[in-house]
Amino acid sequence: MPDDCTACLGDFIEDGAIDIDDLLFLMSVFGTPEGDLDEDGTADINDLLILIAGWGECP
Repeated sequence: MPDDCTACLGDFIEDGAIDIDDLLFLMSVFGTPEGDLDEDGTADINDLLILIAGWGECP
């Protein structure tokens, strides 16, 4: 999970964009706390929707 210093929520790979690599990471940790973007304790469909909403280059 990204820390508070990460500029782009969902950029797990920290390459400045939310892209296929981040999606694949989220899918690999789906159902665990590791990819939890909304801080509800589990990487789930809501986290996937957050990732998709931020798709593209980070600001």
